[in-house]
Amino acid sequence: MPELVYHGWSCFTLTTVRGLKVVFDPNWTNPFGRPSPGPSAFSDADLCLVTHGHFDHIQDVPGLLKASRMVLAASAEVCRFLRETHGIPADRIRELDMDQSLDWNGLRVTTFEWEHRIVDTGKMFAARPEAKAMLSGLYFSNPYDARRMGFTVRLENGLRVTYYGEGFNDQTRFERVRAVGDRDRPDVVVAGAQLDYPRQVAEAAAILRPRRLLLFHPHPDFFDFIGLRSRPAGEFVSTVRESAPAIAVEAVDPGRRLAL
Repeated sequence: MPELVYHGWSCFTLTTVRGLKVVFDPNWTNPFGRPSPGPSAFSDADLCLVTHGHFDHIQDVPGLLKASRMVLAASAEVCRFLRETHGIPADRIRELDMDQSLDWNGLRVTTFEWEHRIVDTGKMFAARPEAKAMLSGLYFSNPYDARRMGFTVRLENGLRVTYYGEGFNDQTRFERVRAVGDRDRPDVVVAGAQLDYPRQVAEAAAILRPRRLLLFHPHPDFFDFIGLRSRPAGEFVSTVRESAPAIAVEAVDPGRRLAL
């Protein structure tokens, strides 16, 4: 039976019908709070999918690729960074454009673009002046401006899992969400739920209409460190239920294993 496991930050592994393992946004380095588990849970993955180039999505990817045999699929900007900065061989990388599909070992991976919330680094650094050197290095030593790429993975049995990265916010273009829903018709949607965006998460859920919606907070330790506060997870869940009562929605914590 297919299984999804949440490892913290934005990192999930998806084990398919035939036992292939896909890892999304692998990350375990956490300089802001509680220790994160190491890569042992996903170092044996077959395919790595990276949504964008912010530090908490890519900082551990070069080392993971060098220590494993997995193949990576991502945007041109992420792939170029891994080749040119970290020497990852081209045959380990599948460069994808938006709205492109990759057929890989019985899986079909289809990409789409999503909108990241606006990150005001000036305001963030002002809130924690003593951390400016550390945060500047984390942000700008990685491909910060890489396009934001989501993925729908169609499994061997036809089940469609759509990974929306950090989810929906006040920059979300809902016409794009509708296009993804109409094209991919996801059974399961995985998406971040953070800050003051319960309404946007609920609106996107009602458009996508998955059978199941799994919500997670991408980086609570980082937010605590820079003084950001998010609405409670229960508020996201209840807002989705009000807007789309047919969807089975839940918020997941690190370590959660979910049969699909």
